[in-house]
Amino acid sequence: MNCRECGKGTSFGKPYCDEHVELCDYAARLVEGREKRVAEQEKILLEGPAGVDLEGLLVTDVLNFMENGCVHKLDRIYRLLNIDFDATKSIAERLAAEGLVKRLGLTRRGEGFLVLANKQLV
Repeated sequence: MNCRECGKGTSFGKPYCDEHVELCDYAARLVEGREKRVAEQEKILLEGPAGVDLEGLLVTDVLNFMENGCVHKLDRIYRLLNIDFDATKSIAERLAAEGLVKRLGLTRRGEGFLVLANKQLV
C-alpha cells in the first residue's frame, strides 16, 4: 500500500508513511485528546477548583483511576495520571465540594481522599 498523502510505500499495509502518520484517524484522535487535556489543565491552573469541568477528560481520568471505597493520595494520582499537582489538588477539591469524594486531611504521606461508593457522575 502507498501513503495517501505522498504516495510513498508504507509498511504493513498502513494508509500513511512515517512522515504523515499524524493524518491517520487514530493518531489525530490521540493528538486531539492530548490537546484537550492540556487545555483543561491550563484552565484549572488559572481558575482553581472553579475551572474544573466535571464532564471533562481530567475528571473522568481521575474518577476512573480512583476505586470506590478506597483512599487515594494526591501525590500518587498526579504522578500516575501525569496531571500537574496543583491541577490535581483543584480537581480533588472540586470533587469534594460536589460530594463525590471525601477529604480525609493531611497525613505524613500527603492529603488523602476517599471515593464515595454511592456518588458517581452521570
